[in-house]
Amino acid sequence: MQIELPQDLLERIQQRALAAKGESEADVIRRALDLLDWQESETTAIQEGLDDLNKGDVMPYDQFAKEFMAKNKIIQDS
Repeated sequence: MQIELPQDLLERIQQRALAAKGESEADVIRRALDLLDWQESETTAIQEGLDDLNKGDVMPYDQFAKEFMAKNKIIQDS
């Protein structure tokens, strides 16, 4: 597949690849897309939390912390 990119974008990709020694232009694009995916995932998680908050679907922090630590087998220092 051939993709045509504007010259300014090509130059930015090439500059990033040169700055990150050993990365190809494809690596730079892959990393940028990975970051966009991560950003979208984080934005969705934040929105879900805000929606829960607005619905009143919340619990006290102490209860959450206790359940979280038990679920993840985290031992709390005394």
